[in-house]
Amino acid sequence: MGKYINWPDDRREDKKNLAKQLGAVEVSRQEAHDAAMQANDKAVLVWVDNMAFDALAWAYDFREFEAMTLPHDRRPKAFFLIDKAVAEANAR
Repeated sequence: MGKYINWPDDRREDKKNLAKQLGAVEVSRQEAHDAAMQANDKAVLVWVDNMAFDALAWAYDFREFEAMTLPHDRRPKAFFLIDKAVAEANAR
């Protein structure tokens, strides 16, 4: 599911901070949805709180965005937009 973005030095700091340090801007779910539907120079990052750890993933297409936002998935999430080139350079 998606391509994960992690701290380069494996620290355990909140990955929301990583998104912001990479220059991502937090947006609403609807704004992220709309951006995921368009082919442009912006990438959608989805932050998910998995309780024991958090994850930051690049939803590289609309299908991936839908998989990360299933209606029955009640985990807390945040959405970010970032330059696609930055997402590509940091995703694994």
